[in-house]
Amino acid sequence: PADRVLRKALAEAGLVVSYQPVSAVTAAQVEGADVVVVSASVLSTEVSAETLNVLRSTPRPVLILEPNLLDDLGLATSFGTQGDLR
Repeated sequence: PADRVLRKALAEAGLVVSYQPVSAVTAAQVEGADVVVVSASVLSTEVSAETLNVLRSTPRPVLILEPNLLDDLGLATSFGTQGDLR
């Protein structure tokens, strides 16, 4: 349900919304995107190494709504901190 609300809000803001299963995201798919949104409904265990590489390397803005992906993307440690700051 939350994904539908988010999709509707983005569409109403004038964005073209394209749904891709997280296991199948490629660099070519995100190339033309204004923004890439990873929904909170995504299970971090289902995100492939290839998808993580695409998300890390795209020049497009990436909005991660699934907090368990933050450490996989190198944005936080598994302890929820950055570097030695605890």
